[in-house]
Amino acid sequence: LATGALVASTNFRSSILQLPYGDQAIFVSRKRFHGMGGFPEMPLMEDYEFVRRLRRAALHRSLTEGVWCGVATLPVSVRCSPRRWLHKGVVSTTVTNQVIVGLYVFFGIDANTLYEFYYGARLSKA
Repeated sequence: LATGALVASTNFRSSILQLPYGDQAIFVSRKRFHGMGGFPEMPLMEDYEFVRRLRRAALHRSLTEGVWCGVATLPVSVRCSPRRWLHKGVVSTTVTNQVIVGLYVFFGIDANTLYEFYYGARLSKA
């Protein structure tokens, strides 16, 4: 039951809200990727931030050129590692992920702090 709800909510977020995360496999041309500045140098939320910029650019183009642009979701499945889901459980992982996004979007918590919360470890200094 939890897995079905997870799939449904992920599909809703990706297709209706146009907010896929990195584990939904983001495909974009090299030209567009570099034109958007690529993934920002962040230890966490870089996929979210990149997609947010894509959505903003698509909306701008839609409004200025009168053509629909957006983040499209393909009707195919991709596989990603289930390690965290298996280890922490579907409900716990989902809640943690949503809390991370909420802290980032609504409270402006920086990515380094979120990394420490998510992984339970400080970033190593390179």
